Amino acid sequence: MRLFSRDNSQSLTSLASSLSLVVANYKPVPQLPSASSSNSSSKGISTKAGDLNVHGFQTQSTGYKNPHADVSKWGEVSVLYVPETNDTSSSSRTGTHKLASSATVGPGKCPLNTDTYTPKGELGDPVFDDFDSVKATVMRYRQQISVNLGAWFVQEGWMQGNFMSCATQSSEYGLVSGFGTSANGLKSAQYYLEEHWDTWITEDDFKYLQSKGVNTVRIPIGYWTVGPYFTHNSPFSDYADVYSNSWKYVARAIRWAAKYDIGVLIDLHGAYGSQNGNDHSGITGQGVQFYTDTNMDLTKGLLTWLSWEIADVTNVIGIQLLNEPQDNTKLWPWYNETMDAMRQSSSYAKSLPLYFHDAFNMAKGAKFVSQRDDFVVQDYHSYFVYTSSDTSLSAQGHTSQIQGSLQTKFTKQSGIGRRNMIVGEWSCALAPSSLSGSSNKDADTATYCAAQMNMYANTTSGYHYWSYKMENCDSNAGWCFKAALGKYLPSYLNTWGFNGFVTNRKILLNLAASKTVSASIVAAISKLSATSSTSSSSFARVAAVSADKESNDYSKGTNPIVGMVQSTTSSAAKSERRGVGSPASRAGHLARRATDAVTAAQQAGFSDGYLTSTYLASSLSTTSPMSRLGFGEQYIIDSWAKRVSWDTAGKTYLQDNYGHYRTHFMTATAQAEAAIVGLVNAAAIPSS
Repeated sequence: MRLFSRDNSQSLTSLASSLSLVVANYKPVPQLPSASSSNSSSKGISTKAGDLNVHGFQTQSTGYKNPHADVSKWGEVSVLYVPETNDTSSSSRTGTHKLASSATVGPGKCPLNTDTYTPKGELGDPVFDDFDSVKATVMRYRQQISVNLGAWFVQEGWMQGNFMSCATQSSEYGLVSGFGTSANGLKSAQYYLEEHWDTWITEDDFKYLQSKGVNTVRIPIGYWTVGPYFTHNSPFSDYADVYSNSWKYVARAIRWAAKYDIGVLIDLHGAYGSQNGNDHSGITGQGVQFYTDTNMDLTKGLLTWLSWEIADVTNVIGIQLLNEPQDNTKLWPWYNETMDAMRQSSSYAKSLPLYFHDAFNMAKGAKFVSQRDDFVVQDYHSYFVYTSSDTSLSAQGHTSQIQGSLQTKFTKQSGIGRRNMIVGEWSCALAPSSLSGSSNKDADTATYCAAQMNMYANTTSGYHYWSYKMENCDSNAGWCFKAALGKYLPSYLNTWGFNGFVTNRKILLNLAASKTVSASIVAAISKLSATSSTSSSSFARVAAVSADKESNDYSKGTNPIVGMVQSTTSSAAKSERRGVGSPASRAGHLARRATDAVTAAQQAGFSDGYLTSTYLASSLSTTSPMSRLGFGEQYIIDSWAKRVSWDTAGKTYLQDNYGHYRTHFMTATAQAEAAIVGLVNAAAIPSS
């Protein structure tokens, strides 16, 4: 490891209500159903919550006081289904972390174990393979299908009741403080957490995700996760030793993801002082203390170190500055200052995508992106289970709203931000009341979930399900990706809109018999060229100015922008060397140069667009889902900037011709993608 030294509440409420979002408790903190409420079990059995015991689910204990009961402040609470046999009380721990003996330590009576934990697989130092700029470009600019790897490095009580059963509060700090600060307590806490980091998610999970079409993961971390040095000046300082190896586990996760061509978004879920006051920021009960000079500076220093440390890791697709911060007048200037500092940390960091959460203000986030030219990405979180308008709306009503007014809103704001937007968290969860009138709850939920996916795919550059796994996953498919697959979600996912298992068998290699077919598809895509796929008049008009990939005038190189071709000798440059005579000749030369520059921009745009699309679809291993350009506008901007930077003498490309370049790039992309879809659909279906 390298060390770097280091509101307006009324308008927010109105905004949240209009977008069907929880007012303050942004991340779900579902509760067990109360004995007085009417709910539906996770299996679609309509029943009184008090009767859920008949079906094997726990209810709230008599006299239980919900800490989030103030609907005006927290929104409606989502329901969590926990089997009766999964009692998480301290007197009845079950599951992976069931106490082997009565030996405990700390105020939470946590399991005592002073041994040094031995990882089940190789852990190693936090080092990575050499940076591959072309592969990094594919991963960073492609359309994302992603899941959050929640409750791994940032603990959340509602997701892992057994694991958190000795915590004094339902947060990361609550868990470690349950062990106390004695020598035995610290050793036991380190063993307990390292076992969790080692086993909660393993390499097999990344292999599984790849097989399902997932190409990206979002990994939430806290400042404490980065290691003991970064716990200084924080409540975690007493527990610094517990996190001696935590960054090694994060680094191993990144390497595992790389092995399966999965991009990683590192998300700072917990900032110094807490950016939102919620459990998932690492600490409970202290409110929002992030907006002090000290805590903002500490967080900026941490993020600057992170960008220096991992900007040159091929499959790190970005760093997210904060998760769900409270909107504050200090937030947006801090975003700008911190991004600028991160950009200066290394040459690699200058092009690293930097993600930020928009504090649930989509319009403000889109405007922020529009005011910067670099690769910055807005993260918006989309849930439909909290407000009274959410709970009073049926599943069909939600689906109609998503396909109507919300689609319009997403389209508008995403367009303002050049589609540099992702939905960093979403789920298939619905309030039980939204399904109370449904005759087929699973089908209605699946339709609602599909409407979300279609909206996010059509208006953003990626969507990340919350979350990949949790305790009692099968009972909570609305929140748990593994249970939702094949129930509310398709069994296999892809960014191309291919439907059904048959097509996915051809491009995801779920069967051994798919290898030959998939390899042939990839080979055919890589050989696509403009002249071989002309199929429309619009394409034919542009083809005349497309570059000949085999000519001597152009050479393909390994450039940061994939699929580009660089002119080695331009006609404009040759003309300039010959010189001109009279003023009339000079004027004629300038006119020809202007015409040549337009043609060059058109030619480059078409060539870059076509080559980029085919390269993304065929460049990774044949066991990986086919990639597709997602951050297209940003890619075009960066690609054109690269073209202009190459032309140091200004002889070939004129900045004013960006519009010509963009138009032809987009035309070529559409044509290339149509050709790719045609190849996939025409390929033979592998036998089972």
